[in-house]
Amino acid sequence: MKETKTISLEEMKKDPSTLTREMLQDISKPYEEAKKAFKEASEAYKTDVEDKKERIRNKRDQMAATLEELAAESERLAEEITDHIAEGDDDKAEQAEMRMDEITSEMYSLEKKIIQFQTVGVKGDSALFKAASDAYNDMIKIEKRASDIAHDIFKAAEEWAKHFTDIQEKAFNIAYGRQNFTGHTKEDGIMVDITEQHDGLINVDGHHAGSDINAKIRYVRGSLRGLEGTEAAAKRMEGVTNE
Repeated sequence: MKETKTISLEEMKKDPSTLTREMLQDISKPYEEAKKAFKEASEAYKTDVEDKKERIRNKRDQMAATLEELAAESERLAEEITDHIAEGDDDKAEQAEMRMDEITSEMYSLEKKIIQFQTVGVKGDSALFKAASDAYNDMIKIEKRASDIAHDIFKAAEEWAKHFTDIQEKAFNIAYGRQNFTGHTKEDGIMVDITEQHDGLINVDGHHAGSDINAKIRYVRGSLRGLEGTEAAAKRMEGVTNE
């Protein structure tokens, strides 16, 4: 089995690149293998028990069949005994009675055994039980180790998740947070106001940039997209040409 490199919690806290899916696979693999080994060992024990139960059931069924045969023979002997007595043949009647006593004893013994087979517990092979027990204990040890490592990974990942979420939120605010619901910043509006105060009205009549304020903001930002053919665009182009 490949030896998994142990990385401490402190190392994981210092370097998020140590937190990988491969690391989780490495700690999960020995546990899954241990689970498989226990499953195989426990199933071997259970199979042994079922095989023994099956043999007992077969034996019990055989004894039950024999019991039925003896019962039928006992009934037949009872009729023979009656006939022999009626005919005055005491010797044959006595022989039939002796056989009937033997059958009665056999039936009693069989009935007792059948009852015992129905109530007795069946144990599996001791060696197979030990193998299952050892496999289970090995699995528990590996599970504990995997759980401890996974707990450290979870704690480190949780801290890094908070760290990167904070960075993500701050980056979002820089990228988009300055804009209002129109997609522009407060500063865009201020620049439009002071430009018109300084240079006069920004005439965007005939623009194709959505709202007038959007067109004016494009103007102060230096974009003429959607302003083609407007006085503002011509003024901006004139300024560029003069430069």
